[in-house]
Amino acid sequence: MGNQSSVPQDSPLGCILRNWDKFDPQALKRKRLVFLCNTVWPKYELEGQEAWPVGGSLNVNTILQLDVYCRQQRKWSEVPYVQTFMILRENPDFCKGCKIDPALLAILSRPLQRPQPGGFNDFLVNPPQPPLPETKEKEQAPPAPSSLYRTLSLHGSASTYTRPSGPRSGICLLPVVSRPVGPVQVQVPFSMQDLSQVKEGLGKFSENPGKFLEGFRKLTLTFELTWKDVAILLGQTLSLEERQTIWEAARQCGDELHLADANYPVGATAVPLQDPNWDYDTPAGICARNHMLLCLIEGMKRSQVKPVNYNKLATIDQGPHENPTAFLERLQETLIKHTNLDPGSPEGQLVLKDHFLTQAAPDIRRKLRMLALGTRAPMSEILKFASSVFYNRDQDERDRAERKEKQKEERQAQLLAALQVHQPPPGCPKDTFPGNCYQCGKPGHWKANCPYGPRGEKPCTACPLCRKLRYWKENCPESQKGP
Repeated sequence: MGNQSSVPQDSPLGCILRNWDKFDPQALKRKRLVFLCNTVWPKYELEGQEAWPVGGSLNVNTILQLDVYCRQQRKWSEVPYVQTFMILRENPDFCKGCKIDPALLAILSRPLQRPQPGGFNDFLVNPPQPPLPETKEKEQAPPAPSSLYRTLSLHGSASTYTRPSGPRSGICLLPVVSRPVGPVQVQVPFSMQDLSQVKEGLGKFSENPGKFLEGFRKLTLTFELTWKDVAILLGQTLSLEERQTIWEAARQCGDELHLADANYPVGATAVPLQDPNWDYDTPAGICARNHMLLCLIEGMKRSQVKPVNYNKLATIDQGPHENPTAFLERLQETLIKHTNLDPGSPEGQLVLKDHFLTQAAPDIRRKLRMLALGTRAPMSEILKFASSVFYNRDQDERDRAERKEKQKEERQAQLLAALQVHQPPPGCPKDTFPGNCYQCGKPGHWKANCPYGPRGEKPCTACPLCRKLRYWKENCPESQKGP
């Protein structure tokens, strides 16, 4: 998938490569974009059951979900490559020269729809307003039965449901007091099973504040939580000390917003300690609830204490078939998760280079040591040489096998030459050896046939009695003389 020539020209990725000079070619790399688009991004688990397809996508939601995922995971180097697809989406003229599907061109010609105001973040800009005067509204059709009963999960429904305004057949309704006609929020308390699922999904705030904060944010955006719901959730998932710290930080955030804009309530009113009995069927109650959730989320951000553990970096080793870029990304993720260092800072770069040089694969580590690339070298240069070694492993193995085969042939040739030197000359008896005897030192016979040995005619040394001639002790003339 990393081969540029294999990218279809009718895909968004192929269209970007065709118009590469219009996408900041000096800051971006073609091979890097192809590798991310076809290998890395399809493995990401995006929100809303979105999945990045091989070859790229022009779906606005898919591009935005991928951009949000990369920013949440602090994959800052991938964000510019994600934005190239949004640039292609906003400039349909780039696709005219490509063999792209006409249906996609029709989609590109449509203007992007801006999100409707009233989102969760608008409360920072638009403070809560007093309730609007009551007006008559048209009676709405009751929702489908499937929307009334849903199972609770981090990606499920809210803890409240909407009661249909229309009467059901066979039931006589009593007259009620006059109030606006429309959907009414009815509180449904959490069950023990629901709380267990939420607690398991959020995890412990002290161990992984980022996961807890992200899960709680999903709850606030997906569920219609009330003050009681929030109190129960925080009481089941946080310790007493953590709740007090977050609540105080949330109140402090409320006071800061009040100082910036007097329309906001003070911290004690924005984040009350007791149930304020807000009416969640009115705009004022909804605004007050959302403002409280906003302060609580900001309080969690200020209260999170990241446990610093540099030893976690020492446990990250490069796999035998792992790409150096993926190995570096794992080091960066561990550095962000378990330390207070920024991977882009000089201190973070120094730590990353040290662990990359010492924990890379053995062949890459040897090559970098031979090139004398230390922590003073730029990280891009170190990664470049490491990738070169990684992609040239097959050639290195072939060269190593050829050297071993050549050395083996040289040793065999040397051994054959040595054997030819010690071969007896033609016509020489096979029982003779051209070298010297190990017993007497004379040539022409084996040690077993030496005449000066224990089984020979004469000994190999002088007589121990007279120290003159070579004969046996019992044949010595000195031993035959009488006293």
